[in-house]
Amino acid sequence: MIFIAIVFILLLGLSIIFRLSLKLSSFEILGFSFLIGIGMITIIMFILDIIGITFSGLILFLITVVIILILNFPFKTHLQFFINAFTVKQIQFSKTNLVRIFFLIAVIFLVYASVSKSLYWPTFAYDNVAGYDLMAKVMAKEGRINNSLFEINHEPISGSARRLIYPPLVAGSFSIAYLCDLDSSKIITSLFLISFIIALYGILQKFGNKTAAAVCTFFTFITPEFFAFTSLSTTNIPTAIYASLSMLSLAIWFKERDEGYFYLASIMTALTIWARSDAIVFLGAGFMILFYDGYKNKSWRHLIIFTVLSLLSFTAWSTYLKVNINIDQNVFFLYPFWDGDKFVQLSEWVYKILFNMNNYGITFYCLLVVVVINIKNLKSDKNTILLLLLVISWIMYTFLFYQMDNTKTDSLDKMMTASYRRGLFSFIPIVWAYVAFNERILKLFNRLEKDLNVSIRSVSKKS
Repeated sequence: MIFIAIVFILLLGLSIIFRLSLKLSSFEILGFSFLIGIGMITIIMFILDIIGITFSGLILFLITVVIILILNFPFKTHLQFFINAFTVKQIQFSKTNLVRIFFLIAVIFLVYASVSKSLYWPTFAYDNVAGYDLMAKVMAKEGRINNSLFEINHEPISGSARRLIYPPLVAGSFSIAYLCDLDSSKIITSLFLISFIIALYGILQKFGNKTAAAVCTFFTFITPEFFAFTSLSTTNIPTAIYASLSMLSLAIWFKERDEGYFYLASIMTALTIWARSDAIVFLGAGFMILFYDGYKNKSWRHLIIFTVLSLLSFTAWSTYLKVNINIDQNVFFLYPFWDGDKFVQLSEWVYKILFNMNNYGITFYCLLVVVVINIKNLKSDKNTILLLLLVISWIMYTFLFYQMDNTKTDSLDKMMTASYRRGLFSFIPIVWAYVAFNERILKLFNRLEKDLNVSIRSVSKKS
């Protein structure tokens, strides 16, 4: 049952990607397909809930099949596209070096380790058991998002109830496992991770250097705090996956002007916010860059499409909570204010968290080094757009914690050591992508590949 569900989730994602006419590599198509497909399934759940239809595995399956058929008409064209995308080509060993092979094997081993750990251990963290996973179980049992969990007195929102009002992408995704009669939702956690690694490597190797792609994918995944959470059923890793890939896709569109990547970025940004509402900061960063681009080119089409698609998911869930569940989730001051003590305290925590190697290893140190060595070329470097998206979204994200009303939440110290620290997961892949795309780093890896390939060919001839 779960195997059939996964296949049709992939087919749904593939169908959407093919409709966008994306010129993606096989790695990108495979990675993005599951992420888009499962996101769309949760949107279908939401629509059914609004119109009062109880969803089940069979109903979701039938709707998914109908959508796939519609998206793939005429079938002959899309079948050929599918065949071309996944034609297996023989590996040219003369163009593959041992460094790349080593890091790819290391990534595969680490993914295997994380997936094994995830599938072996049951869901145990409090946030998951009392929140997202609980919501998923009840959604699968009752076929509703507005289910019996909200019939309990929830005023004020506290304890596990806070975790029940997150947008439905994560809980909805987990509920698919329970709709397929599994005892645990951990297979969905594993599929999120596998899809992400495939998509990230696909983007890095397509627009950069293949060896650099393997190395930077490895360092993204091995980041201590990030790696520790890849086997847990939280909202942080799925949000990081959608957020980082959305910003990467948008940066690639600026660089290549391939419309497919723009629509991919818009969809992924909307799904990012569909995972966590505070991820609206990525909409903010994209809006600012697209506003500049629109002003420069006297065209506002891209800004409008990106903003409307992304805001739609935020507005839909906020309105749903207010109207259907009668909950106002706002915990922020909606007006500007100055609190010197809070600003100093916040700044100290940001420094402690960012540059603690137990949290993020060498990630942010590498970012500083690459920015410094590239400082003279920032104006002319096309990858500066990715850096701007990273910095703007990070500033906005940090500003959220300054604007937070801590009388409605935990103390600032607790929010920084827990929520803020985990929220930084979204920026780790973007940092390593910027490192991988940097022109000086690319020159270094291109030279390395040239030397290594020459040495491998020489050894082959001698043998």
